[in-house]
Amino acid sequence: MTWEKDLNASGATLEGEPLKNQSIRDIYGMVYGVFELLRGILFFFVLSFFINLMCAGMFWDQGILQLEANINAEIELLKTNNSPFLVEVNQAINKAYQLFFIETGLERFLSPSDQLFSDLAKGFLLPIQTFVLTFNLIVLRLSVLFYSGGILAVILVCAFFDGLYGWLMRRINASREHGFLYHRSKRLTSSFIPIIMVFYVLPPIPIDPRYVLIPVFLITGFAFRQWVHYFKRTI
Repeated sequence: MTWEKDLNASGATLEGEPLKNQSIRDIYGMVYGVFELLRGILFFFVLSFFINLMCAGMFWDQGILQLEANINAEIELLKTNNSPFLVEVNQAINKAYQLFFIETGLERFLSPSDQLFSDLAKGFLLPIQTFVLTFNLIVLRLSVLFYSGGILAVILVCAFFDGLYGWLMRRINASREHGFLYHRSKRLTSSFIPIIMVFYVLPPIPIDPRYVLIPVFLITGFAFRQWVHYFKRTI
């Protein structure tokens, strides 16, 4: 009958609406997450710029040359450690520099031979040089972090399955809940990016990534394992 068809059609529409709304919320969440990540990187870049500028202008005897020497020393550390992604890191630095400075024309404007630079920007030579070197340093460390992501992925996968086994044992044995451990481990896991930024990306000194990234990866993996392990027994 006609009224039955109309009822079925309206039911299908009502059932489809929550799925559509959920898809929209998921897309919005992904876009918002990417925006927050980019905003965080921009914030730490600006903070790193001011730290390097302060060090070059007040604390380092060689000034801006010390920052350049620190970047070269960090690249040498990667060469000494026989880093498997050294070529990719150098390519990332070159591509980022070409995209941000050459394609936009900033390199020509920042050149001391440019007349406009000589007239307007000569008094800002130290901040401009600091900006360029800070950009190279941030790209270098973010590239190392990106290509080290496989190590973090392996640690997180192992931590997930170990925590899942513990969660199943808690569910079978009807063990008590540990809300304190659950919320603290969740907070520590979600603090991974700020911790990496503070201890690896921001410091204006040469850093061997092995002595920073591996401990942070292990701590994050342990916190993630505890997060899964102490998740509520029933879902």
